Amino acid sequence: MVALGSLSISTRKTYTSSVNQYRRWALQRNFEDVFPFFPEVVAEFLLDYAKRPSISSSSINTMLFALKWAHNLLGLVSPTDSFLVQNVLKSLKRSLAKPVCKKPAGSVEMLKAVVDTMRHDGSLVTHRLTTMLVLATHAMFRISELLQVRREHITFYENYFKIFVPKAKNDQVRAGNYSYFKKARNPVYCPQRLLCSYLSRTEITGQNVSFSEML
Repeated sequence: MVALGSLSISTRKTYTSSVNQYRRWALQRNFEDVFPFFPEVVAEFLLDYAKRPSISSSSINTMLFALKWAHNLLGLVSPTDSFLVQNVLKSLKRSLAKPVCKKPAGSVEMLKAVVDTMRHDGSLVTHRLTTMLVLATHAMFRISELLQVRREHITFYENYFKIFVPKAKNDQVRAGNYSYFKKARNPVYCPQRLLCSYLSRTEITGQNVSFSEML
């Protein structure tokens, strides 16, 4: 049983207001407003309550908590625990759920603009960042995946190259994944040209050097 004093004053006011909303609704429709409330009536109330403007899943939950709290105070079985009310609750949560709005992916034009801005810098650090950005965009690498790539994981061929990623999030068997990169027509934005140019500037000889160390 939930004791009256176990709730804050603001929560008690919210719950009391919610219970009173239900009782007014019940009286307007000639239902009894005496405890305990009938599950069938509570279910009908919730369906009607969900039609009100600005009602969210959180509002529905607050209403159910309030009705359950009131019944617990009186030592009564709460109608909110009934199979009917619980199924109505699940249905309302699905209908009130807001779609996830994913951020739009960057366009090719955006990538080119970033590369154009960075390549005029000329520093090795900027060259490294530009190369990593292009590689990550082409292969959908996470930064954590790219930073663990070592020189020995990169293999060049005439018209393409491949990178072995030792550990990726979608690698369920932990066997590693290969990503392949085709030589682009425009050398400015070509992953192979950028990577070759960067590696030559760093003068790396060791095969165990990772991207996080290639400076």
